Amino acid sequence: MAVIDSALYAGLVSESELHGILAWVPMCRRILWPMFDARSESGIESLVRVALVDAGLSCTSQVWIPGVGRVDLLVDGRVIVEVDGRRWHQGEQSRDYGRDLAALASGLGVVRVDYTHAITRADLVVGAVRQALRRPRALIEA
Repeated sequence: MAVIDSALYAGLVSESELHGILAWVPMCRRILWPMFDARSESGIESLVRVALVDAGLSCTSQVWIPGVGRVDLLVDGRVIVEVDGRRWHQGEQSRDYGRDLAALASGLGVVRVDYTHAITRADLVVGAVRQALRRPRALIEA
């Protein structure tokens, strides 16, 4: 999933080419087409999205939220999930904190996930998002 999402995002394969490739894969081995997301900007973002969807949650990738900016994932229209797969650079951490504060001030939940948690602790990530969804929050239409 992560590799195909990354290839779609980078433009290395088109959706029609992917359909052609998948036609050669035995039906029992095919991943459902709706699970692919060309908006996913990283492999670990794809893995987090799939873990959340597998847990029964609705995720939208790369959503623009006024006052906050573009976020990696919006879950059930109420919780932002930011997946930080690279090291923070000077000033980037401060910017991210500011975005988190703006989101929280507007009534949205925020869960920030690093590489290790995305890869080895998807259960913890899903649990944190579910807990954040239990709190009353604003609803953003994606």
